[in-house]
Amino acid sequence: MSEIAVRILENIEDYETAVDIEIAVWGVGDRDVLPSSLMQAIRAAGGVSLGAFAGERMVGMSVAFPGFRDGAPILWSHVTGVLVDYQRQNIGYKLKQAQAEWGRAAGYREIHWTFDPLQAGNAHFNLNMLGVTSNRYYVNFYGTMNDSINKGMGSDRLEASWDLTILHQPPTDHDYTKPLPQLVSMTGNKPSSNLNVLGEELILVEIPCGLRSIDTSTRKTWRLCVREALLQAFEAGYTAVDFQRSVDQCAYILSRSTL
Repeated sequence: MSEIAVRILENIEDYETAVDIEIAVWGVGDRDVLPSSLMQAIRAAGGVSLGAFAGERMVGMSVAFPGFRDGAPILWSHVTGVLVDYQRQNIGYKLKQAQAEWGRAAGYREIHWTFDPLQAGNAHFNLNMLGVTSNRYYVNFYGTMNDSINKGMGSDRLEASWDLTILHQPPTDHDYTKPLPQLVSMTGNKPSSNLNVLGEELILVEIPCGLRSIDTSTRKTWRLCVREALLQAFEAGYTAVDFQRSVDQCAYILSRSTL
């Protein structure tokens, strides 16, 4: 396996290759792709596009642009993807670390992005590997999506907040001494909620460990249940601070204070 190198993309040819990776990873059409011309504009406006290279071949990409959150400047990471043959090789992590390094050097204190709250792999990567937190939930954020990953599912998203001033050592492995009360739990392959646990210091919101084995109707049931639970929890002052993933259970850990 070739050594992976991450570098800043600075010309239209590289941007076009990044577009090819977008299409390969998500199966997006011309209407939904992030075009090379916009990557050029993002660079001019103070953002950054990164490529991960195996030798001379670009196998991953990430694009981030400037934004604001609560009046403070942030870097918004819009898209990060790795070709399927190169996934599970820590390339996504290398891209995000390079993005963080660039962000710190540019004066940013936080990077934000969105991810699907029902995707356990993304939740583990974001909360455990990177150390993000989340307390913002968006209902159908992108509207109807027709790419190969999101088709047939409402585009609900959690907003990740990555504090660049804190050095995080992955993976997080909190040792909880007793079972935590569950706001959402799984019975069979379907969810149930218990709003009575709101008020506890730490609570669990369980999600499926894998969506591909679940039919579309049950996925929609999960979407609605987790949506309602997280909206109410965030309104009550909770923040998703950790993610628990085992053979038997995948669940967000929500806290009313910082762990």
